[in-house]
Amino acid sequence: MQKNLRTGPKMFGLNKEVFKERQASAIRRALQATRLTTKEIAYALGVDGDTFSYWARGQGTINGAAICALDALFCSCGYYGFIEDIYGEVFARRRDRALKLQKEAERMRATADLMEAVA
Repeated sequence: MQKNLRTGPKMFGLNKEVFKERQASAIRRALQATRLTTKEIAYALGVDGDTFSYWARGQGTINGAAICALDALFCSCGYYGFIEDIYGEVFARRRDRALKLQKEAERMRATADLMEAVA
């Protein structure tokens, strides 16, 4: 994590307040897309309804485990943009890198299979 003496620690290049707003915005978009209620989501996550509302208003940050649980819940309802809404370009770069590595692995497997067939 980068540290900026004026604004405190940075999360993925964003100060904490900007990160909290992105998180709250992502939750609002997911709520609209899935039509789940905050009460339903809080119950599914095993947290108090006030805790989830606190996150949805951008008054606190969600821990990594809760973000993963929320993403799984939203994906099960057909909404796949939650993580990307929060992490934006960081997520997109990681996804692109993973796809590139996957293609490279497929190319290497094909080459190995060809070499095995020739031998």
